[in-house]
Amino acid sequence: LRAHLASPVLRPTAAMLLAAAPEQGVAHLLDEQGQVVRSFKDCRPGPRGLCTARAAVVSAEASRSFTHVWAGGKEQPQYRCQAPERLGPILATSDAAHVVGGAVSGKLYLWQLSTGRLLLAWNGHFRGVTALATVAADGYLVTAGEDAILHVWSFASLLSAAASDAAPPPRALRTWTAHTLSVTDV
Repeated sequence: LRAHLASPVLRPTAAMLLAAAPEQGVAHLLDEQGQVVRSFKDCRPGPRGLCTARAAVVSAEASRSFTHVWAGGKEQPQYRCQAPERLGPILATSDAAHVVGGAVSGKLYLWQLSTGRLLLAWNGHFRGVTALATVAADGYLVTAGEDAILHVWSFASLLSAAASDAAPPPRALRTWTAHTLSVTDV
């Protein structure tokens, strides 16, 4: 059984873990003893393609350009969004308002989680995006890529660019280029 792990899901009484078996098409929410608490059907994420957003679970399919969102305790996805291309890592903001996905082309995508609406797409890397993280209470997005580059983006500037059709493409606040190999984690 090959499992992909996402950030822990916290409940007042216990820590839980979300794990997926893409070849079986299912993800499970496990309690501290490893017992299945909830299941999510039609879940086939790639590496780093599974995340939690408060009461929702988000998955980027490994072999197709679909993102699935489960909410409300249902086994079937609440909705599916088709991305312009196949995604690798995905990340939900801690307030569950937005989801960011990184693509194999190096593009980054920002969605509104409650509606599935694509807000912004921009060229973030020259090669595939390998990892995503947020820091400072979701004030900044950190992206890493196969191009050996690490970028830090301001979420405020990303949301500002998404709100305006005339806004220039987002620019990273900080970039590190001293790596010689692909950056695989942040």
